[in-house]
This record gives sequence, C-alpha cells and structure tokens, in this order.
Amino acid sequence: MNNLSNHQFDKLPVGAFEHYFLNDDTSDYPGIFYTRVTLTGLFNHGQFEQAVKKALQRSLLLRSIIVGNVKGKAKDVYWTPAEYQPFIQWVADQEPYRYPNPESSGFDLTKEYGFRLFLREAQQQTVLLLQTHHSCVDATGSRMFIEDILAYYDQQINGLAEHEAKLRPIVQETLRRRDEFHQTPESLKKRRFIDFKYIAKMLLYQPRSLCLGKTLINPEAIQSPSSAWHEFSAAEFKTLKAAAKNQQGTINDFLLWCLFLTLEEWNRTHHSKGKSVRIRVGMAVNLRKKTEDDLIPPANVLSMYFIDRAGDILSNPSKLFTSLTEETQYVKQNLMGLTFIRFARFLGRINGGIQQLLKPRPLFSKCLVTVNTSNLGLPLADSPLLNAQGKVQAADMLVERIELLPPFRAYTHGAFGIASYDGRMVITFNYDSRTVEAQQGEAILALFIKRIYHECSKI
Repeated sequence: MNNLSNHQFDKLPVGAFEHYFLNDDTSDYPGIFYTRVTLTGLFNHGQFEQAVKKALQRSLLLRSIIVGNVKGKAKDVYWTPAEYQPFIQWVADQEPYRYPNPESSGFDLTKEYGFRLFLREAQQQTVLLLQTHHSCVDATGSRMFIEDILAYYDQQINGLAEHEAKLRPIVQETLRRRDEFHQTPESLKKRRFIDFKYIAKMLLYQPRSLCLGKTLINPEAIQSPSSAWHEFSAAEFKTLKAAAKNQQGTINDFLLWCLFLTLEEWNRTHHSKGKSVRIRVGMAVNLRKKTEDDLIPPANVLSMYFIDRAGDILSNPSKLFTSLTEETQYVKQNLMGLTFIRFARFLGRINGGIQQLLKPRPLFSKCLVTVNTSNLGLPLADSPLLNAQGKVQAADMLVERIELLPPFRAYTHGAFGIASYDGRMVITFNYDSRTVEAQQGEAILALFIKRIYHECSKI
C-alpha cells in the first residue's frame, strides 16, 4: 500500500519528538533544517512540479497541518491531511531565496505544509534545496521525499506507467508506530534509573557557546541557509575510515573526536582568558531498526543524545578518544537515544511542560548545546535509481552531491551535517548568519577539516 486515502488518518496524534519541535519553534529560530542536492542537468519545470504532487501522496506528514494547541498537552495535538499547493520556487544563479513571510523563514503549520522546495538553475546545473520543519520529518525522511520526487520525474520523462516508477516499498499503516521504537512497558521500566541520571546531568551542567566575539552582527537577517562545506575525495574517505579503524573506533567516533578537539582549540584560542570550557555536542540518533522500520514512510524516527566534555581530558587526545568510544558504545548498548524521547513524552503530558524546559532561567547559561551534528551516512547507497556507475539518475538528471544542513538554536550558532555519496563524504557547517560572520564560519569548518587531515596523516 503506497498511497493513502485521507479518511484513514483524519487525526494522527503527534509523536513526542514532533511535539518537542513544535514547541521549540520561534519566528527567530524556527525548527527547520535543509537538505541540498546538486544535480547535473535542468529539470522540466512542469514535469518536476507534477512529480512533487505525486511524491506527496507517499508523505502524509508533509501534506498535513497541525490541529490543537501545541503549547498544551501532546495528546490534544494532531496531524490532519490538507489540500494546499506545494511551495516550489525556481531561482536563477545568485538570486536570493524568497520566503512567504519576509520576516521569518519558518512555517505556520496550522495553515501550510511543512516543506518548501527551492531550485537554483545555472547553465547545466541545478541545486535542489529542500527546507523542512523538523516536526514533520527527519533527515532520512527528507531524503526519502527527494528520492520519491526523482523517481516520479524519471517515470514521467521516460513515459513509464505510474506503477513502474522506481520507488522504495512503504506501508502507510506503519506511521502509527513511528513513535514506539519497539519497546515494551517492562523494558521501559528497567531503564528509569539511567534515564533519570542522564537527564539530571544534562540539566545540571551548562556548556559554553562557540566564542565568536559580537553577539549580533546582522540582527535583521532571517534564518536563510548560510553554510560552508568541504568534500573528501573517495581516496581521502578511504583513508579516513582506515584512520578510524586504526584507532579502534567507528568513523562517527573519529569525527566526533576531531570535532571536540576542534571546538576546544577554537574556544580556548578565542576565549578572553584562554580557558578551556565545557563543550556539549548534540548528536542526532536514528532510531529506525533495519528491516522492521524500512517500510515507514517519511517521518521522524529520531532522537538526540548529548555528549559533554570539560577539563583536562580535552587536552589529552588519546584519553578523549577512548572516553568517546566508550560512551558511544554505551549509547548503543543501552539505547540511550530513547532517553530524550521519553523525557519529551513525559513533559508532553504536562500542560506547558516543554515550554517550561525551554524557558531561559537567570541562574543558568542560555546555551544548551555548543554545536549540533548529524551524520546521514550513505543515504542513496541502495537507491532504486542508481545507474551502472553507482550514481542516482532520474531521466537525464544526475545527482552529483548531497548535503545535510541540520538545525541550530539560539546560542548554539551552528551545526555540522555529514553525508556520503558516490564514495565521497561532504561535511557542511550550517551557521547562523546573524551571529557568525562568513569568514568565521569558513574558519571554523577549516579548523575541523585541518584536524581530520592531521589525525589521518598519523596512520
């Protein structure tokens, strides 16, 4: 069952993560993220827009609106399908993106879909930028939606029947369990202590923001994507994986380690007293289980985990790496990604509970996370649209690169997105142009990349 009649899901309750992001959403800092795909070729505009409408039939949460008071209890908030024209904007090279609301790049999910498509065309290249509200889908869901659009575009241009479109199988009914995560009441009871211990630590200790100097450099700007990126070649990516293995860790461990060392160096160098400060990295945790959750349509099957480091260990790279690999193994073994979801679900049962968590408190730092990071992994490695050369192809359109621009919040200033495709890996730093100057954004990313190359050179 790939399509869905609206009466089947007239009122789909919001999940805990969805409710959290609906609350953590302001006009200045909307709960949005971007996926950017660079393609060789130019789309047929009419055929592309028709493909978007078809793909929406497989993405219920992207064609629904919110009903209910999001600042109240989660049980009173629902998704309901709605009929709107999808937002698709074609822009020329160097032309700025134009948002419906000139004062904010956010969404009003009570009256519009939670996504926008911007397509920038220049010569024989198209950059597809998908903006999504994080309450609707996660990065995997965003990738699925883009892949469906390309599959229907390929079907139309090649004159195939609709059932011949190269689509991944999905089952819409599985949306009902997107927020269950294969847990039983008994298993949840057993983890109460470790959940409480983790949440207490997260709330008790406060990290330091990136040291940037001025607080606001461009207060009038809206949160349009400002980013810097670096691509590792296939050979460099292989070396990076070998370096991680040599350190007896995963590639995520290796990148996390390099990130902590980078943030420590940046903050120590730019702090007025040259001090080492507490660093907290927020990591997106994909809670999908292989096989069981492969059939879930675009949605949020995601949580967050926060890793803190402070003090002498930040100046001891060897001990830092060991401690990080031990913690990431602990996260996997104890399914610590569930903790944030359970906490959000608990607060969602209280009227205004999440709002109380997010409200600034005089005795605490305003910064909750130093930076966020999300690794999309190999999002298109098994795509039905792969050609003989291992690239995604839709008719005459060829995908060259995919990037993830994760969300950032107030006082966090930026987030790192990682995605691998065609044997290469891209790291993108999505930063707040109101607080981070362009040269600072480039410098922060350059320091991170320099650290990665330096550690790789040791093997």
